[in-house]
Amino acid sequence: MLGLHDSSPASVYRADPRDRSEATIERIIGPGLTYFDRGGMDVLRLGPGVSWRPPWQAPEAKEVAVEIVIPSPAPGSVPAGPAEPRAEPIIEVETDGGTVPFGQRLLPGSARVVVAVNGLGPTFAIKALGDVDLVRVTAFDPVAELAPSVQTGPVRLSPQQFCPNS
Repeated sequence: MLGLHDSSPASVYRADPRDRSEATIERIIGPGLTYFDRGGMDVLRLGPGVSWRPPWQAPEAKEVAVEIVIPSPAPGSVPAGPAEPRAEPIIEVETDGGTVPFGQRLLPGSARVVVAVNGLGPTFAIKALGDVDLVRVTAFDPVAELAPSVQTGPVRLSPQQFCPNS
């Protein structure tokens, strides 16, 4: 499988480094949508009930990976002590094949879910069930030209191996 479709949802809102200012680091994009520039990473915060759809469809995809960051609670908003895992999911991955909830029993921080799919069409969406930072969404397609052993896990290919006719 090869990640042929990929989006960093916040990238469309990124300011050029020379144009960055305090006003561009964190800004409201729309209802329930906030852009955050984290320096080495930018994210799109989805508020509860907000959905995001990629600018692409992947009719041949067999897996989709969704990378998120579960924000830490604001200081003073929870009692002092060790963080508690979430009691409920934080997102739903909506596909033609159904809805997959994700994030229950997770602590604040980075997380990734990979969902088996049978193609991704116009109904594919990531829906926030709480405040969540969406980092990246990647759809993986089978590539017949790759040897079967290559399709069983991650590998590194040189451009010549991947595109021998180029």
